[in-house]
Amino acid sequence: MPAPNNYLVLGDGKFDNTNGTGPAGLTQAFVDISVAGKPLVIYFHGGLVPLASGLASADNLNPQFTTAGSSPLFVVWETGIFEVLRDSLPSIFSEAIFNTILGRVTQFVQAKLDQTQQVGATRGIDPLNLTRMDIIQTRLHAAKMTGVLFPDTPIDRLDDTTTLTPAEQAQIQKEVADDLQLQIQTQQVANTRQNPATVGAKGVAVQGSTATLMDPDVLDDIAPTQAGVRGSISLIGLGVHIIKVVIHVIQRFVKHRDHGAYLTIIEEILREFYIGNAGQFIWGRMKLEVSNSFGPLPACGGSALVNQIQTMWATGNKPRVTLIGHSAGSTWVSLILKQLHAVMPADFAVEVALIAPACTFTVFADAIGTAASRIAKLRIFGQGDSYEIKNAIAGPLYPASLLYFISGVLEDESDEPVLGMQRYYTLPIYNSADFPEIGSVEAFAPLKVPRDFAWSDIVQGAGANCDMHTHGCWQQAPETMASILSIVAGGIS
Repeated sequence: MPAPNNYLVLGDGKFDNTNGTGPAGLTQAFVDISVAGKPLVIYFHGGLVPLASGLASADNLNPQFTTAGSSPLFVVWETGIFEVLRDSLPSIFSEAIFNTILGRVTQFVQAKLDQTQQVGATRGIDPLNLTRMDIIQTRLHAAKMTGVLFPDTPIDRLDDTTTLTPAEQAQIQKEVADDLQLQIQTQQVANTRQNPATVGAKGVAVQGSTATLMDPDVLDDIAPTQAGVRGSISLIGLGVHIIKVVIHVIQRFVKHRDHGAYLTIIEEILREFYIGNAGQFIWGRMKLEVSNSFGPLPACGGSALVNQIQTMWATGNKPRVTLIGHSAGSTWVSLILKQLHAVMPADFAVEVALIAPACTFTVFADAIGTAASRIAKLRIFGQGDSYEIKNAIAGPLYPASLLYFISGVLEDESDEPVLGMQRYYTLPIYNSADFPEIGSVEAFAPLKVPRDFAWSDIVQGAGANCDMHTHGCWQQAPETMASILSIVAGGIS
């Protein structure tokens, strides 16, 4: 049975006429909205979720938003790929070769950090003094429990010239080549090479070996196949990738762009070895689906929605319009603001509430750069960094939130500033000319008024309280839910 008319159900940005009521249903929804004469609330759920989850979210909110006195409309955009990310991470973290690489990278990073604490002429000349692997493994085990690695090393005070010397890189190459565990594990990967096979939903991840989820391009470097023959290995190729990880980790420490030592090492291993199957391709595809929804009418749902709003306004029906975006739904909000700005008359503006927004500062700064006059009021809800850093999405192996994972792994650049993360508003490093998009957002007038942000846990009055402790479950956080319902009922005040 298709979803109700006020559920705009999309797949790949286009109307899903099987699970939704299509263009005719959207037209009828706006007829009903005009007749009701109530404020219009449009809700955009988060990404990386299957259709059933998007519909369930709408089913939960629909009666509550209606009871609060609005005419709600729900954009249900099926990404259907959460399973790939959910299933890939535990699989990656359980791989023997991943854990050996994790130990070795930690060992090399520890040695470089120890070296920076030395005083004397031989600093950077003597070989790296490597801590025994059993000690490294003990430290990693403790870090999995606490999230803290290298607690006695002031990584925030590294000299901005700190990097691996050619001699140190050669030392790491030799260590990798002589590592019997890595030899055995790489051979196992080589022996199980296969033509990259599509796995997961929508064919967004590939697996070039049954022994690992490493990207096929990486496998070509460390376990190349020739003329259909498999089984050869290149520890030199493996060493090159490990060296890149160590360099990137140290660079992030130096630039103060790290997420703590433990998370940063995990993130850079995922980016270097597993980035496709860890999710960056998935995340990029999801954002493309949002963009595709604003293609030509009549098939594209975003364009059809904008057209209906424009028609409603032109007939003189001008209700208060509130856009609410959760997580990647903030990308939807950012893009639809630009589309509305292009076609709506000067008297059109909306109120915007963003819940743990997962869009980048770049995306939102672009939106307000184009459509600032269309945002009458704005409020951002989020976990706050104290909860964000411990909202583990993959247990102790990745003990931080989805937004940390998006920032550290899924975006094109490590530590990409994400709009819903408190760290980017508070840490001094981001308050500089090097981050103009952050400056643009912070200077935006609707974010310079009282109660513009609501970071957990905070109580600051109706419509501005926040108690969300996890990224995905804001609807189960009573104060946050009450705040959103207050905004639905009476707007942002």
